[in-house]
Amino acid sequence: MPRVSVVIPTYNRAAMVCVAIDSALAQTFRDQEVVVVDDGSTDGTAEVLAARYGDRIRYLRQENAGSAAARNHGVREARGELIAFLDSDCVWVPEKTALQVGYLDAHPEMAMVYSPHLPLAEDGRLLRETANEKVYHSGRIFRALYSETHFLSNPTVMIRKKVIEEVGGFDESFRLCQDAELYLRVAHAHPVGVIETPLTHYRHHPGQISKQQERKLEFLRKMYEKAYRLFRDSKPRVTGRMYRRRMADLDFKMARLLIRRGQIVASRPLVRAALWQSPWSFRLWRYAGWVHTRGDVEVAAGGLAGGDGDDD
Repeated sequence: MPRVSVVIPTYNRAAMVCVAIDSALAQTFRDQEVVVVDDGSTDGTAEVLAARYGDRIRYLRQENAGSAAARNHGVREARGELIAFLDSDCVWVPEKTALQVGYLDAHPEMAMVYSPHLPLAEDGRLLRETANEKVYHSGRIFRALYSETHFLSNPTVMIRKKVIEEVGGFDESFRLCQDAELYLRVAHAHPVGVIETPLTHYRHHPGQISKQQERKLEFLRKMYEKAYRLFRDSKPRVTGRMYRRRMADLDFKMARLLIRRGQIVASRPLVRAALWQSPWSFRLWRYAGWVHTRGDVEVAAGGLAGGDGDDD
């Protein structure tokens, strides 16, 4: 049996997923299998992968059910005791698996290990040579992860299969943010390790963030609400103040999204909601003043431009 199972979900990315698979097959750690789960692709993914890789990978196909279901499918079929997730738009450095296996062997108390990641341009160039994060959390990171989910990214993770099974796998009702939601449950129950060297490169797609940002905020809200329900009465607990800060942050981010679209007046209720949740935030009070001033100007300008509708 292989020691590590690399699980790669994909959907209609026949060309791009090959780059990810190549990076998995190029790992210096050889005791592994590469499991590709096709989530109902219609672009010839099956034929492309069969011709290029043959029996060097395990190809699984399912009806389109989303990436959470695809990852759960891959985990169920995985033969390794360690699972490493790789997305179809990401690549690993050749030593990634070896370093993380070595870390988990040296730290049997850790449920999983993650690392920083770096962005790639569409043409494969690194957009940045060093990671953004200044502090990497390890050990009992649940409270930090609830407050700062951005520091842990799914393709950087290696996790013990038994831990995924213990916490129940990915929540398939989450179309986005299912990895962050899973790792909150893992971190609540177990310590988590980190290797502070970027081992994963993810492909930056122009416009990708703006198109999905609103949906992502919706699923982050769902994630924080779920964690609050699960863990408000257990240790480590999600306190009411932690929960309100997360809600305020999401309201603030949604308000900023509306403002970028020119919907300043529409952003006002969200800014007020953020202030109600987090009244001690100087940044929010300053932003609220700007939004209300600009909103009044916008309304006045609209009235002047459109007239009052009377015909003298």
